[in-house]
Amino acid sequence: MGRALGPADYGVLGALISIFYITSVPATTIGTTLTKFVSDYNAEGKYSEIRALIFGSIKSLSILGAAFSIFIIITADILVTFLKIPGKIPVFILALIIFASLLFAIMSGALRGMQKFVHLGIVNVLLYASKLLFGIVLVYLGFGVNGAISAFLFSFLLAFFVTLIPLRFLFGKKAVEINNIGLGRYYSLVLVATVSITSLMNVDVILVKHFFTSSDAGYYVAGSMLGKIIFFVSTPVIAVMFPKVSESYAKKNGTGRILKEALFYVGVLAFFSVIIYFISPNFVVTTLYGAKYEGTVELVGLFGLAMALLSLTNVLAVYDLAVRRTNFIYILIFSLCVEIILISFIHSSLIVVLKILTITAAMSFVLLLVFNKEEFFDS
Repeated sequence: MGRALGPADYGVLGALISIFYITSVPATTIGTTLTKFVSDYNAEGKYSEIRALIFGSIKSLSILGAAFSIFIIITADILVTFLKIPGKIPVFILALIIFASLLFAIMSGALRGMQKFVHLGIVNVLLYASKLLFGIVLVYLGFGVNGAISAFLFSFLLAFFVTLIPLRFLFGKKAVEINNIGLGRYYSLVLVATVSITSLMNVDVILVKHFFTSSDAGYYVAGSMLGKIIFFVSTPVIAVMFPKVSESYAKKNGTGRILKEALFYVGVLAFFSVIIYFISPNFVVTTLYGAKYEGTVELVGLFGLAMALLSLTNVLAVYDLAVRRTNFIYILIFSLCVEIILISFIHSSLIVVLKILTITAAMSFVLLLVFNKEEFFDS
C-alpha cells in the first residue's frame, strides 16, 4: 500500500489504521477476556458453558458494536477535520470494520482459550493474506485509500466465518446459564490495559498526522509500520502464553517459567530485528517501500527499538492479565499520559517525536519489569 498510494495517501491510511487499532480495543478486550474464561472452562471440560459464553457474547456485543459504529459515523466530521482526511467515506468504512472485528475477536478468543493453536494459525494466515489480496485488487481497480481500508472489512468477515468451522462441535451442546459477573469485572480490567498498550503504539501516528504535513506523516507511518513488524511477530508467542498461564494459574501451578520463556523468545526476535534495522535502514525501507520514502530511513532504527520495548511490555502486561493483577494498569496509563503530553508540546521534528515514543516505551517496560520482579524467582 505504501508503494501503491504514495507518502501522502499512505499517511491517511496509516492514521485510519491507528484509529482502528485504538477503537477496536473493545473487540480485542472481549477476545482476551473470552480466552481467559474459555481457558478456565476448558480445563474443567465445561463445553456447554463455553457455548453459552460465546453465543451470549455475540448476542450482546453485536448490539454494542452496532451502537459504537453508528457513533463513529455520526462523529465523522470531527475525525475528518482533525486528521485532514479528504472525505468521510473512509471513516464510514472504518465504522463497519470495527463491528466486523468485534465478531472475529469473539471467535478467535474462543480458539485461543481452547488452545486450538493450529486452527488459530490457519485463521490468522487467512486473515492477513486475504487483507493483502483484497487491498491489492481494490487499489489496482482505482479505489485508492477507500479500497485499502475496505480490505480490512472483507478479511475480518471472511475470517469470522472460517472460525466457525473448528468450533462447530459446540453448536450441539446443551444451553446452560452462566454467571457473568466475573466476566464483566475482568473485561473492565482488560479494557483499560488494552486501551493503554494500544494507544502507546498508535497515538503518536495520530498526533503526527495532525501536527505535520501529509508527506511527513507518510514517512512516519512507514517507519511505524516497519517497527510494528517486530510487535506483530511477537504476538503468536503471547497468544500461546496467555491461555497457558491462565490455565496454570487456575490449577494453582507456578507461572513464572512461562513468563520467562515468553520474554526470552520475544526478546530474541526483537533483538535481531532491531540489529537489522540499525545496520541496514536504507535497504529495509527501499526494499519494502521504495525510493519515495527516503524520509523514513533515519527513523527505522529507533522505531524498531521502540516497538521491541513495547513488545516486551506487552508480554508483561498480558501476563498480569492472566494472573488477574490490576495495579500494573497505572503504569501503562502513566506512560501513555507522558507520551501524549510530551508529543503535544514537543514536536519540532519527526525524530523528536520518535525519541519521545522510545523513551516512554523504555519507561513502561522497566516499570513493569520491576512490578513483576518476583516472577523471575518462580520456577
